[in-house]
Amino acid sequence: MLTIDQELRALLPPLQEAARQLLEDSVLSEGCRAPLVIWRGRNFLVDGHNRYEICQEHGLPYDIIERDFADRYAVIEWMCFNQLGRRNLTDAARADLRGKRYNNEKQRVGRPSKITHNESIAEPTYDRIAVVEKVSRATIHRDAMFSEALDVLENIGVERRQLTSGKRKVKQWPPNQPRSFEKLKDQPGWLKGGQLRDYQMEGIN
Repeated sequence: MLTIDQELRALLPPLQEAARQLLEDSVLSEGCRAPLVIWRGRNFLVDGHNRYEICQEHGLPYDIIERDFADRYAVIEWMCFNQLGRRNLTDAARADLRGKRYNNEKQRVGRPSKITHNESIAEPTYDRIAVVEKVSRATIHRDAMFSEALDVLENIGVERRQLTSGKRKVKQWPPNQPRSFEKLKDQPGWLKGGQLRDYQMEGIN
């Protein structure tokens, strides 16, 4: 049996019900055609969580491919990049993945654990991710803060996947939680006053 790391699992935007049903129908009729990807030596599943769940539910066989990763940061980078290739992501899920990718890379190279968003940074990571994802540098900046805001909510028991899928909306910043985001001069409007912008929560495409 493969190991499911819940932090890594949380990186994956949930499939919509219709897409999940189509995938299950495909696996039941044709088998699990694409191998599941695991972290060599750790047995952690890094790609194929939905297919794995379906195979487990129905007792179906599956193949695996082992990949080498230098560390956990490399796993998160690969997973974010891989997921961003999906075409059925909500806007909120895509923003969270871009922000998580930036925050992960920033921590990996030994930067401070929290972003000082209003500092002036010669930021190759911002620029590089922006080019790859075909968005502006400012968008990556906002996405990084958005992802951090979701981290705060997740830490107090709000399921991240419900927020990025639009199944749950947060209108008011939770009480007794740090409001450091409000102090930023260049913060996006959807964080002012503890408010999260609706389209970020609902994922309107």
